[in-house]
Amino acid sequence: MNAEDEEELKLPPKFISVHPLAAKKGSHYTCVICQSDGKYLCKLCRSCYCCREHLLLDDLACHAILCERQAAILEILSLPLATMARPETSSRLFNLRDECRRVAYLESRRHVLEGHHELALPAAEKSLKFAREVHGNSSVDLVPPLLALADVATLAGAKEASGYVQRAAFLIQEQLKLVKQSVVPQLESSLQKNYQQLEKVAPDFVSQILVSEQKLKNQGLSWSPQRNQDQTQNDQNQNQKLKSHFQQTIDLLLENAWRDEIYRSQQGELLSFLTSKYWSSTTKILVQNEKFDEALKCSSVSLYFATLACGVQSLQTALNIYQLAHLGQLSCKFTEKQVLQAFLEAQQIFKLCLQKYYSPLIIQIQQLIKDRKLIFSFDSPQLQQITIDFNKAEQMREEDRLSFRADVKEAVQRAVFTVQMFERKFGTSSIQYSESVMLIGLGLKCTEDDEGAEKWDEQGKSACQQMIDLKADEMLVYQYRVLYGW
Repeated sequence: MNAEDEEELKLPPKFISVHPLAAKKGSHYTCVICQSDGKYLCKLCRSCYCCREHLLLDDLACHAILCERQAAILEILSLPLATMARPETSSRLFNLRDECRRVAYLESRRHVLEGHHELALPAAEKSLKFAREVHGNSSVDLVPPLLALADVATLAGAKEASGYVQRAAFLIQEQLKLVKQSVVPQLESSLQKNYQQLEKVAPDFVSQILVSEQKLKNQGLSWSPQRNQDQTQNDQNQNQKLKSHFQQTIDLLLENAWRDEIYRSQQGELLSFLTSKYWSSTTKILVQNEKFDEALKCSSVSLYFATLACGVQSLQTALNIYQLAHLGQLSCKFTEKQVLQAFLEAQQIFKLCLQKYYSPLIIQIQQLIKDRKLIFSFDSPQLQQITIDFNKAEQMREEDRLSFRADVKEAVQRAVFTVQMFERKFGTSSIQYSESVMLIGLGLKCTEDDEGAEKWDEQGKSACQQMIDLKADEMLVYQYRVLYGW
């Protein structure tokens, strides 16, 4: 038996070996990974692969979960057109495709969370494929899978990341035009009175500035007819320039105000979130190419839209502040004091987000203690079981939960960088250092990284004991001891 026969024997039973020329007339066996001639075919969903490596890669990525759904889609597509046109059939086809899109996206996020970037890439591509089938090629709903694919491609070192980001930017701009058409008339009617008052005040504002400028210039000058005439002519030219400059400034402020109102509207809220994600993905690509100055500007814009969409105390804002501070340090644009201040601000927001996430668990434990259904001890088996049940329970939608855990993991990675800086600047006995160490431990528990949490346990216990000695942040200490049973 040759090597090729042995390879075929090791394949899962639903896969068969095919010849590229054996395909039906007008069709081809094409690999879903690299688009080359296919040699292996799935008997259920007809997915084709050029080699065993690509077959196993896709099967581990998402094919094993999507296979039956894709087979059901093929079955519907093989029906006569009259049958497919029926509402129940078309609705079932739409639901199947949307389910495939959602599952592939979730699998992509899960692989990123576990650090398997090579598996996340095929899943993200499959998610984008089904998103196009569900929403079309020009829908803004393609932006999340496009940006997810761009982030995965950046992590995997692929060159296609910038193309996905550019496509997402185009879709966002097109959607912004549609939002402006529907939102601006409503804003104009509600803000017309204030806008008219501003138009009345603006000329007076400019005139006052011009008079102040003129008084400053005339201080200490003696009067002369010729010099006064020349000075008057020069002042008129300068005043005209100043007036034009201030008018442009006012116009720019008005334009920014209109833009902010559009993004704050109900229709523009999602758009501001997608815009923040777009600038964040662009920043990651620039960082990979070591263009830190440009990345710093993009990160600033991403932070602005993150606060606009999610609020100042959101995890997205914390991630952007972490990123902005790190880039400010790499590009030498921020002083050490500014970097430290930014890291401390991000750490406080990160702490609030984790405390908010674990607050239902703490409330449940306190209620059980109050009802005398729990004999409280940090290392009690009953308390540990309650914590395990809380982690398994669906606190939010699966899609949101995976996204939140992925964001927490990114925040943990950025917080690890701050520990060394806090240790050097404040010392290991400081509240700032101990708090950062404990937040990393809580983040590892949130992402269910048991191996990482076990490695961090000793350092976390030392920091927790330091916080107890300093009598600082009792709630953070309580949460840490509950989750680690210490």
